[in-house]
Amino acid sequence: MERLRNDHFSAIGGPTMDAPISLIVQGSYCYRIWTLNKRLLWLCVVIATVRVDICYGTISMLEVA
Repeated sequence: MERLRNDHFSAIGGPTMDAPISLIVQGSYCYRIWTLNKRLLWLCVVIATVRVDICYGTISMLEVA
């Protein structure tokens, strides 16, 4: 447990792990909304646009650092 507390890569590892995980989770929510109600396609498009933008922003922020 002590090695987990002394992680020196948390500034890089946190966003690196969060971006793909949030991309997958929000994608599954978007798919679920679309399968439950086909009329809410516009909501799925908004969610997909925001999730890709956030993932791209996080990854590009890591490249600068």
